[in-house]
Amino acid sequence: MIFQRGSLILLLFPVYFVNADIFVNYSGFNIKVLEQSGKTVVGNVSNLDVDPNSVKLQFAEIKEKDSNGSEVGKSMIPPHTFSTFTKQSFSFSNTTNVTYQNITATMFNFTANLAPINATLRTSVYLFKEEGKVTDANETTNIKVGNVKFIINIMNWKFCGSSGGVNCKQGSTGEVGRYIDFSIVISGNRSASNATKETSDGDVYNLGGGAGIILSKKVKYDDRNWTNMTTGYPKMTTTGKHQMFTFRLENFNTSAQYSLTVAVGNFDGETGNRVGSKGTTVSTTVRGNGSTVGGNGTTGSGKDTTISNTIRNSSNTLSLSFLLTLLSICLFYFCST
Repeated sequence: MIFQRGSLILLLFPVYFVNADIFVNYSGFNIKVLEQSGKTVVGNVSNLDVDPNSVKLQFAEIKEKDSNGSEVGKSMIPPHTFSTFTKQSFSFSNTTNVTYQNITATMFNFTANLAPINATLRTSVYLFKEEGKVTDANETTNIKVGNVKFIINIMNWKFCGSSGGVNCKQGSTGEVGRYIDFSIVISGNRSASNATKETSDGDVYNLGGGAGIILSKKVKYDDRNWTNMTTGYPKMTTTGKHQMFTFRLENFNTSAQYSLTVAVGNFDGETGNRVGSKGTTVSTTVRGNGSTVGGNGTTGSGKDTTISNTIRNSSNTLSLSFLLTLLSICLFYFCST
């Protein structure tokens, strides 16, 4: 008789979870951007996760449309569209102290490669440290301390049917892209409602709880002059408890640029007037893998007196995976006479 015993094998697989979010603060005004998804929260309390009056922005989708507004490229493999940012990773630049149209601000970028389209989405964020006015073409916005301006660039998007673009088909019919519809879900204390426009020539919305958003109606294509967005845009639609804002961008060669501004804690939605306070401290915290992210010095400009940058290494979490190999018993019985 031959008896063969199998073995029990235990394999341990380390899994690491790294938190690389960025947190920027100036005089009680706070911005947090998640490395995974790019979800952004703006508020004027330290714990943004429990602030009912914070403003949350989540990139939702990018769809290419033809001249009739019908989606194109969706039947391609892979689809020529970007339908979710939930698992999209973003990288962050250093924070720097800048002057934007004569207003001092703390600035940083967060960027994503939109694979497999191979386009780039880059958002420049400006946390303003003093009052002033920002003008794009003939559109002027009054800025208060703590207001946050987002300048969004979509670069190197290859349109369906364009010269040097992508050959898109629906069955045997060729498709030609005319627009990009870029959508962002924005939520606050309550549903967005129109506010008076004393603060800006753009579209102004009250989000409740002292918060509001200002949506520009201008777009800049290929670094040329600002031009009006397509009639009817920006467009707001309600999805459950949230509002989705869609910005229509016309066919471009290299880039399309759009901007919006968020105000928290100092926005009066009934009149559009806002009041702010002078700041004294700027701080930046990046929770990541130990790479240096921070400002370019220790002394700020404008009315702030101190800038501190803190790096925190996240703790790596070890997760155990078990692989069980079944014990096999082979019994052979051989009998001969």
